Amino acid sequence: MRTTTRVALVAVGALVAVGVAAPLAMRASSEPILVGTSLHREGEESHTDAFDRRTANWGAEPEIVRYFYPDLPSGQWPVFGSAETLVSFKAPDVSLVPSGAYDGELIGYLEKIPDDGTPKRIAFYHEPEDDIAAGRFTVQEFRDALEHVDALVDEHASHVEVGLILMGWTANPESGRSVNDYVPDDPLDFIGWDIYPAPTEESTVTLYEHAAEASRGASFPEWLIAETAPVESSSQQERAAWIPIAFDVARDQGFTAVVYFDSTVGGDFRLTTQDTWDAIGAAIAS
Repeated sequence: MRTTTRVALVAVGALVAVGVAAPLAMRASSEPILVGTSLHREGEESHTDAFDRRTANWGAEPEIVRYFYPDLPSGQWPVFGSAETLVSFKAPDVSLVPSGAYDGELIGYLEKIPDDGTPKRIAFYHEPEDDIAAGRFTVQEFRDALEHVDALVDEHASHVEVGLILMGWTANPESGRSVNDYVPDDPLDFIGWDIYPAPTEESTVTLYEHAAEASRGASFPEWLIAETAPVESSSQQERAAWIPIAFDVARDQGFTAVVYFDSTVGGDFRLTTQDTWDAIGAAIAS
């Protein structure tokens, strides 16, 4: 676990690493919030092309990028302009992680992460809940693996923050789940949530509030909406109207970032009209 957290600066979207700050539950709703995107690629686009396309469409550069590895991370740390990066990944066999079976690959990746002052976050294991429920590994195996990854980051990339990303459903009291079940003994730096509300203020407030309460209850110093979009059946017009609502609600609930799931994975959640691009671009400037 890193010994620093972040406090927001006056400049929109700017964050710096500082000494331990006041709990984010006390964060003023007027503070800036990072506006981000996932990087679904069209055709033969590279991830950089996809980032540049969104920058051009939105009229502003996304401030944080969610980058997902379906397996162990590899290659260079993904860099997109001045944006922060949130990397999430999985592992072929979670039960083998604590034994050091993947240490070579993980250490090789961690040691290449630049320490350039731009905040960097790693989340392991991406949404473990359903895998645990299906018996692919136990919750204790997951906790042990996450603790091992955290220790590797401490040793080889101490400037990087470590957290986990959970399903929005897990924060809902009706799920019967407890966030603390997935948290190792050593505290983590952040928690992220994947949440898909209806394109209404009521639904968004309810689901984001559940996640904020669960984050606060588990004593996380920082929480993010790591992936969000209104349900697939929503229209582009509804999405344009929903975007400012979502960012206002997230800010009021104490989240430090909202990453829009601009993707066709699991449905078509893309923003494809000028109204939607204007709405999310305006969120960056607000």
